[in-house]
Amino acid sequence: MVHLAKRPWVPLQSEEFIQSLAQKYSLSQPETLETEIKRLIEQNRKIHDLECINLNPATNVMNPHAEAMLSSGL
Repeated sequence: MVHLAKRPWVPLQSEEFIQSLAQKYSLSQPETLETEIKRLIEQNRKIHDLECINLNPATNVMNPHAEAMLSSGL
């Protein structure tokens, strides 16, 4: 089993959470990890693109109709 060294500079609650994830995923098969990574990527996209407003204008999703008009060469 791969072991993640504890880091004293990380807040205790965060470190315990990270250690639990490291232990959980160290026992997983590569296919399981890939499936989980894809699920997390989709969850991240959903959160940032659909469920919230990002205050960084460079990362906000443009209205699809406005994006289509803009890309049409107007």
